[in-house]
Amino acid sequence: MKQIATFFLFLASMLAFQSCTNDEMQEETLKTTSVVITTHSSYLTAKNVNDPFLYGNIKDITVTATQITTGYKANTVFTISNNPNDFSTYRIDLVQEGINTFTANATSVTQPVVPGYSSVPRNDSNSKIWNTIDAKVANPPYATYSGFKGETVINHNIPTTLSIDMNTNNGRFIAYFRGSPRPFETTVTPYIDEVPQAEFVITSVNDFYWIWNDSDCVAGKTVRFHCIERNNGGNIKSVVDIPNVTIKSHTTSKFAYDIDETGDTFTSIPRI
Repeated sequence: MKQIATFFLFLASMLAFQSCTNDEMQEETLKTTSVVITTHSSYLTAKNVNDPFLYGNIKDITVTATQITTGYKANTVFTISNNPNDFSTYRIDLVQEGINTFTANATSVTQPVVPGYSSVPRNDSNSKIWNTIDAKVANPPYATYSGFKGETVINHNIPTTLSIDMNTNNGRFIAYFRGSPRPFETTVTPYIDEVPQAEFVITSVNDFYWIWNDSDCVAGKTVRFHCIERNNGGNIKSVVDIPNVTIKSHTTSKFAYDIDETGDTFTSIPRI
């Protein structure tokens, strides 16, 4: 009985020690603080992404702090001011002290545009063709923006302000194809990284434009077009390959093409 009593006393002592240790660990874990985050950076200013080539509208930014030892995460969604001149700062609460990393993510309010085409009446005016392209460019693009702040020591007794630069890897591609005034048909097959996309047929009465601007439209991807022109008897007159264009980040790539009626070539349509 004495041995049993001693065992239970030892077990009770261990449980009490474990309980005390857990309480101390919990107390240590719950030491958190607030960190001020500034949103203005090289590509992000207040409500809008400050990029002259790819200007995407966003409404909020999600910032996450991760304590690298415990894995504890704190996150906050910041709603961006409607005032483009408001360089506000925002606060993320419950950041655990110690070494943390920080991520910031935002997605434009514009919906992504999967690779696709639309038809418009044939246009003889070069300037009107470019007006059509410019109107598409003026629409806010889809883009995701992200930023990362590396290992940063957070102390709940020391106020901390961090600036997280945000950038995008997204781009946008717009191509316009003008049909021949003669009774020819041109079948155009787009390729993205050599994967064929849905083809479209240009005639003497219609032009087409092709747009790509979704999450897969990122820097380094390539786009090319394979064009087969046939006369009204269905015989092939020419085969034209418009060479690869490489997508650039935060950039709208825009082109306008005429398919040459007499040879296996193409011509870029000037603005005038």
